[in-house]
Amino acid sequence: MAAAATLKLAATRDELTRCDAWFQAFAAAHALPERAAAEVRLCLHELAANIALHGSATRICLRVVLERGQVVITIIDDSTPFDPVVASTAPLSGPLEDAAIGGLGLHLVHRTADVLAYRRRGDWNEVRLIRRLGQRTAEASVREGRSAGN
Repeated sequence: MAAAATLKLAATRDELTRCDAWFQAFAAAHALPERAAAEVRLCLHELAANIALHGSATRICLRVVLERGQVVITIIDDSTPFDPVVASTAPLSGPLEDAAIGGLGLHLVHRTADVLAYRRRGDWNEVRLIRRLGQRTAEASVREGRSAGN
C-alpha cells in the first residue's frame, strides 16, 4: 500500500520552511534511506523555491507518494508556464566546490532525479519528480518527454 501526504502552501519565502519540515516528517515517518531523503528534500526545496522566489505563483500544492520502492513528488503551481525539464542547466566547468553560488539548483535536480517530467494543465504547472530508493544506475537522470496536451 502506498503512503502519501499533501501540503498546500502560499507561494512565499516563509512557506519554504514549512515545506521542508513537512517532507522531513514524511521521510522520518516512513524510514526513507537517509541519502535518498536528503536528495529528494534538496530537489523539493529547489523546485518550490524557484516557484516562490522567481515565479508569479500565489499557490503551490505538493504531494509525496512512497510506492513500489520510489518516492514520487508532484508539485502544482499557478505561476506562468515554466518547464524545468528543458530549462537551461549550465554544466559545471570544474569541481562543485569551485562553482559560483546561484544557478546550480536545476542542475542538481536534473542530476538527482531518476525521472523529471513537466506538463501544463490549463493555468497550472505540474512537475513530477521520481527518485528510486533501490540500486541506481550511473546515469541518475532520466527525463520524460512532455505529456500530451502541452
